[in-house]
Amino acid sequence: MLRVLCLILATSLIFADSNFADAHVDTLAQRVSELTEHEDPLAAMLVAEELYYLSHESSRQSEILNLIQHLFDHSKHQDARVEMAFFLTQLYRQLGQLDTLQQLITGLGYVEEWQILGPVSEYQSDLREIWTDQAQQGAHRQIQWRNLRAWGQEDHFSTGLGHYGFLHANTAIFPNQSSGAYFTTSFELDQAQVVRLGLGFTDRIRVWINRTLIVDTQEDQTPHPDQLVVRTRLKKGKHQLTIYRETTQSDSNLGFFARLTNAKGEAIQCAAATRNKLGRSKPSQVTAGLSELLQLASNKAELGSLMLIKEFSQHSELGNPRDVLLAAYEQAPSQKLAEQIYSLTYEPNERVALINRFLRQFPDSAWGYTQLGQVALGQDRYWEARDYAQKAKLADPSYWPADILLNNTLASLRLTGEALRRTEQLSKRYPGVPWIMMDLCDLYWAMEFDRESERLLDDILAIREGQAKYTERKIDLLKRRGDIEGLDRTYRQLMRDAPYSLNIAQEYAEYLSVNRRFDEAVDLLTAFAQQTPENPSLLQTLGEIRLRRGDQDALALLKKSLALRPQNPALERMVVALEQDQADFFAAYRIESPDVPVLHKSGVVINVNNTVVKVAPDGQSSLYHQLEYEITDPSGITDLPGYSFSYAPLRQSTKLISAVLLRGNERMLITQTGRARISDPEYRMYYDLLAYQIAFPPLKIGDRIQLEYRIDDHDTANMFGDYFGDLTYLASRYPTRAAQYTVLVPKERKIVYRTTNMDAEPDITEDGEYKVYQWRMDQIPPYETESRMPGLSGYMPTISVSTFSDWQDMSQWYAQLIKPQLQLDLETKAIVNSLVGDTKDHLEILKRIHEYVVTHTRYVALEFGIHGFKPYPVNQVCNRQFGDCKDKASLMVAMLREAGVDANIAIVRTYDKGKIDTFPASLSYFNHAIAYVPEFNLFLDGTAEFSGLYELPEMDQGALALVVDQNGKGTLTQIPFNQNNKRAYLLDVDLNADGRAAIKGELSYAGSQGPPVRQYLSIESKLDQNVRNLMTSLLPGLEVDSVERHDHGLQEPIQLAFRGQSDKLLQKDGNGYRLPLRLLNDPLTQFYTPNSRRIFPVEMGTPREQVIRMDIATPDDLVVQSLPDSIELEDSHVRLHITFDRPSNQKIRVNYSLRFKSNRVEPSDYQALRDLFLAHDQALNQSIRWSQSGGTL
Repeated sequence: MLRVLCLILATSLIFADSNFADAHVDTLAQRVSELTEHEDPLAAMLVAEELYYLSHESSRQSEILNLIQHLFDHSKHQDARVEMAFFLTQLYRQLGQLDTLQQLITGLGYVEEWQILGPVSEYQSDLREIWTDQAQQGAHRQIQWRNLRAWGQEDHFSTGLGHYGFLHANTAIFPNQSSGAYFTTSFELDQAQVVRLGLGFTDRIRVWINRTLIVDTQEDQTPHPDQLVVRTRLKKGKHQLTIYRETTQSDSNLGFFARLTNAKGEAIQCAAATRNKLGRSKPSQVTAGLSELLQLASNKAELGSLMLIKEFSQHSELGNPRDVLLAAYEQAPSQKLAEQIYSLTYEPNERVALINRFLRQFPDSAWGYTQLGQVALGQDRYWEARDYAQKAKLADPSYWPADILLNNTLASLRLTGEALRRTEQLSKRYPGVPWIMMDLCDLYWAMEFDRESERLLDDILAIREGQAKYTERKIDLLKRRGDIEGLDRTYRQLMRDAPYSLNIAQEYAEYLSVNRRFDEAVDLLTAFAQQTPENPSLLQTLGEIRLRRGDQDALALLKKSLALRPQNPALERMVVALEQDQADFFAAYRIESPDVPVLHKSGVVINVNNTVVKVAPDGQSSLYHQLEYEITDPSGITDLPGYSFSYAPLRQSTKLISAVLLRGNERMLITQTGRARISDPEYRMYYDLLAYQIAFPPLKIGDRIQLEYRIDDHDTANMFGDYFGDLTYLASRYPTRAAQYTVLVPKERKIVYRTTNMDAEPDITEDGEYKVYQWRMDQIPPYETESRMPGLSGYMPTISVSTFSDWQDMSQWYAQLIKPQLQLDLETKAIVNSLVGDTKDHLEILKRIHEYVVTHTRYVALEFGIHGFKPYPVNQVCNRQFGDCKDKASLMVAMLREAGVDANIAIVRTYDKGKIDTFPASLSYFNHAIAYVPEFNLFLDGTAEFSGLYELPEMDQGALALVVDQNGKGTLTQIPFNQNNKRAYLLDVDLNADGRAAIKGELSYAGSQGPPVRQYLSIESKLDQNVRNLMTSLLPGLEVDSVERHDHGLQEPIQLAFRGQSDKLLQKDGNGYRLPLRLLNDPLTQFYTPNSRRIFPVEMGTPREQVIRMDIATPDDLVVQSLPDSIELEDSHVRLHITFDRPSNQKIRVNYSLRFKSNRVEPSDYQALRDLFLAHDQALNQSIRWSQSGGTL
């Protein structure tokens, strides 16, 4: 891999002055000129298509647009004009020139007004059966005809669902799966004439003129203008056009294109007139068939190109585009045909076979080599991708997509900075090219360069307005910056670009609602609802926002939404809760601040901390929290800026019931709220949680802040089966006057509970069908902290409740939860076989699989929903090469089991979390997962990528673990501390008369001392520099001459040997020198025992030993004047030896040994520990002194 990286980085890119795409634009511009003089509608349309696709690769956007517009203006062929108009529509829209689009769309004859009826469950062939203004039975409910516009009357983009020709009918009709809908419009002719109807649709369509069915067909295609053209002769007078669209279970798109023109291509005006009697006039000379362009195609290449443009997947008359294009390629191979065939398959082997065949015929094609490189990159074959990029550049130096390929290869290798540098160069050489700009923006975004991202996002959106990915990024940046005006402007632009988009309207409304601009949000969605009054998603969003605004009739909207879509359990629960005024569940348990003194001085006091949890029969719950803060002195004014709580919006709803500031007799609402994602990209941890943030206004002494909110689970099912558990801490950083915790549990559910560090027992009562458990404490002091104390949770008053009866109950549940995730597929089994090879040695197998998992899967935590506890499937983890702790542990366990080595999952409460009582059994205690191998009694942490088998990270040592075997048997245990944690330095120091030292050293690191150093030394090219940095405190001024590393791989202790010199090791002392002993270690008292007394135990870290042996040789003219006193001290926690020997007059051996024998020292032993560390520090304040011969000190 390293060789591949070096070769990729060494590749010198071959740049040309011109863009290959611009040369093609020039050629096509000449072709446009020729076609203007001699019209060839088919050729003109195909040139327009080529120009459109070149707009992604060329900066000449306006010129390309003008060339296609020129072709359109000079074409008299209606079929060609509609295709060119389709390309123009995309370009005008991308460039934000929407006003030009209005004239283009209306001039093409797209139907402006419809009346719609749907959804219907059965097709009626006789329109008279449905031709009534009265309500009639539809699919699942009563329906009736209603008006629907394609665009606005005065302002094209003010309303409607068909601004660009395609009518987005799905937004207006629900349900739209396996259902049908009728669309009708009327038009009037001033004379008998031929009328042309162009249709674009998918699946089934039926069309009537008046009462006569003229089309009944079904095709497999993506909707596109004029896929089917119907010509019919009609009499003078009024006529009715009616379309019936039908969807299936797999394809639910009711939308379509419909253009109505006369024989000259002039638009016929339509209107959604009221339905009187259905006209009897029958059309004559009806012909329904393909576009004339398809009939003009004189060869397979033209036919295949047209089929692609028309979006035919499989046409009953023409077959499928791939077969047609392959036949054309056989007759006359070309790059364009190869590109088209290539676009029709995503199977890598088929693509490679096609390109290899193409390159045998066109061996100098830069495009062909680049496509092979893209396939190689997609399969992580970086060397091949680089090689193909280089071949492409040699074939055509101006073909910059090959540079993009190389840059993407670098980014895939996580060399994002180098990829960025090269893409910046490319962007400067080819400015304004959309493809390059987008790639550069992606790299800026990946590296979190917000300023550069935003600048480029603006440039991209100027030529690709509304592009979803970059618009979302723009919105994200504006939200992070709190740019309200920018967000408003962006959302308004989006609404104008896509006024038919319900998703954009809802997102904008939610944004307005979050900023408490409820009236604007309601007005926006109400206007949308006028054209789509039966869209359940819209009605739900509108209802929820009106509910937040406090509208009493909001419930009616939610009930209507539920009636339209009954399969919405979350909304159903919300409606039921609102109907029953679910405030009743917590109203009886609200409390007032007690009149009791605060026993601890504090700027902030919590008067009330009240939690009520109501558990449903399936284990889901509703939580109510009541808080009251009081500012009691000036320090509290700045100490309490706000409050936040978290919830998971995909499976929970939340409501801020009340946020009030009480100041004397004043009562002020707190309205500044917001939401922020709770993720940590720096540590690659991502959650589905949001923080609901409440910002407090400037406070004064005596102010009281009262908060009430609720969080309700609304998932379709409890992701934890029927389990409910909760772990609540009653203490805070502030003193609390009254804390209460209440849990309501269905009578039929058993609940187990335990309290620690508190005497309160629950009051147990009944409330209807619920059993009520309530704990109360008054005058709770704030929690205390000390440096190096154990986890705080072990010292706070705690309530733990759980529905698990015991640890075996929980283990059985967890084993069933993860069982399907641990099944290996053939590909992952093949990886295991390749790792194991022929070896039968279980320890060797363990080493290989452990090393594979920690080095081939990087740490990324996607803690969404149940995946906070449930690993992703191990095959997925292996393929995507990333996962969190439980993903990596599961992959290791599954691979070991496949290799015949017994292994189990261990869920862990890391040591830093502190002690917890192990009753009742609860998921709430645990925050980590690792693997356990019983044969060797080894715990292995898959997230520790620089740790070997015997180097378990310190956070895992001494931790509480529940080991769950594959049969569901659980064993609760404490992970033992490693006893092999050691750091040893053996140093030979040869001093000369001027105080300079020549130094030889051997360094070794074992156990938990090894991984941090191994990570630090992982860049081999900086080994000498890294060794110098490691030894800076012990050997100041060290200049390293050479370094040898004797350990090989992850499973061996680190061993280094070095040679160097220093002129700063000794300090000048009169006419001699001294060696301060403080170089041996830092002071221990300041770090471990700074205070004269102690409340909590002292955390010492894992048991470990540090050994330094320094042999010092001096020349004859340096004479030892004094040696420090040796010291040997030991108690049950620490052993300290500092000794000095003189094997000869010119040699001194210093032995320093410090061993921490225990991980924790109780307060009763604190003074003895402090005395020992004081003695240690005093000993290190001494020095070894030398004088020069004949001198005195």
